[in-house]
Amino acid sequence: MNKILRPVLALAFGSFLLASCDKCEPTYTQPTTEDLDWLVYDTKDSIRFVNESNKVFTYLRTNAYTQNIPGAGYSVSDDCIEKMDTQVVNVIQQVKNQQPGLAITILKTPEDLTVNLVVEDRGTYKIDKANPTFATLDLNGFTYNNVFEVKADSTKATSLKRLLFNKEFGFLSLEMYDGRKLDLKR
Repeated sequence: MNKILRPVLALAFGSFLLASCDKCEPTYTQPTTEDLDWLVYDTKDSIRFVNESNKVFTYLRTNAYTQNIPGAGYSVSDDCIEKMDTQVVNVIQQVKNQQPGLAITILKTPEDLTVNLVVEDRGTYKIDKANPTFATLDLNGFTYNNVFEVKADSTKATSLKRLLFNKEFGFLSLEMYDGRKLDLKR
């Protein structure tokens, strides 16, 4: 009898565990409309940049996607993930792929919103969305409000030296250590 009872109890316990997973209903943290404003670029946007030689490069929004990721304290290998955060990515790329792709990512958690700027093959840079570097900044004949400056800590020739961004126009300027540069053309 004991030989039969153990497998039956083990099977019942295993079924209970599996059944409890079916009842796992995660909560999803969704970004607000204001959060999504950080993504700047819309589906049909065409963004033009001019380089250090005055050559114009056109960027298009090529990809935008949303993904849910496990919240704090959870991992993808957990049987039951009760909290899911939301990451949204917005990508713009130069039409002929002669310049690095650029992206803006936001991660919405119950406690915060993280904003990252991505420069293809050069890095991901978190900005402190509550503290712009410049309240106003004159750049190429235009005045921009609430501008964030990223200064990378690498000195490799092809590395990013300086990046300027604001929530209204997106990427304003990128400068590499080798002197290459892209400035928003309005």
